Amino acid sequence: MLFTLVLALTSCSDDLDVQQSYPFTVEVMPYGDKIKQGETLELRFEIKPEGNYANTLYTIRYFQYDGEGTLKLVDGPVLVNNDRVLLESKTFRLNYTAQSS
Repeated sequence: MLFTLVLALTSCSDDLDVQQSYPFTVEVMPYGDKIKQGETLELRFEIKPEGNYANTLYTIRYFQYDGEGTLKLVDGPVLVNNDRVLLESKTFRLNYTAQSS
């Protein structure tokens, strides 16, 4: 399972369409790198901003470049390759289910 996860951090105002990027890191809990067809792997993430910014929105999108599978936000939608999904929290979990060996 190889895929790239892209997170974006933006800030918006009701009066202006202003987008600003702020520095942050993403911590990922360790997970196994081997998965069999039909197995599901839980991935846990936490966004750690370098400051405390008001009205920030976090989004996620992914690109799967090896193998086949589905990626789903736990208690949320299945992610579609290259579609952006709004995150409701800085801490989130994804389930990846392998559909190839």
